[in-house]
Amino acid sequence: MEKVLLLHGLGGQGWMMRPLAAELRKQGFSTAIWSYQSFRRSINSHAQKLQSLVCDLSREHDRLHVVGHSMGGILIRAAVNGISLPNAGRMVMLGPPNAGSAVARHFAKWVNFLCPALGELSDQPDSLVNRLPSSTLFETGVIAARFDNVVSRQSTHLPGERDHTVVSCRHGMLPFSKSAIEQTVFFLNNGLFTASETAARNQAISPLPTGF
Repeated sequence: MEKVLLLHGLGGQGWMMRPLAAELRKQGFSTAIWSYQSFRRSINSHAQKLQSLVCDLSREHDRLHVVGHSMGGILIRAAVNGISLPNAGRMVMLGPPNAGSAVARHFAKWVNFLCPALGELSDQPDSLVNRLPSSTLFETGVIAARFDNVVSRQSTHLPGERDHTVVSCRHGMLPFSKSAIEQTVFFLNNGLFTASETAARNQAISPLPTGF
């Protein structure tokens, strides 16, 4: 059976991923939600624990997929950095600060000593998230929120992503958005989104005349 591991974002809790997990189970996937104390410890500290879980799930299932909201997607990137995962499947990132967040940079000035992940998620060029390799073991799709005041749409892009789409909701509502849930399920099944920026770009390019 194919397994989907789901992770919440900074300040979130595991229950926030339950609506998405429930829909995935309806579609025949087995699911697991990994909850962590996001305000405590660094990204690499969380990633070390996550790496062990990812390796265990990979050995136990035919194919492993992952879904991460915001910081959850960054944890996945950090956890699989430098390891081998032969049956890695697809990854959906919901509102990920792949190029960092200006909001995280702002708040890191005041509370980074309480939440070290804030500085690591900053949009500063030397932040941890901007030093992570862009390549991942998973075929990656990214879903951005149209009304996101935490992570800019441009920052959600990941070099090498398979597809990217935008849904009409706010950053914190991505795990609950019907559209985001539908797009996540579709990507895990098909490796692309039903309505995507990639598709829109392709449709905008007129085909060459016959004979060219």
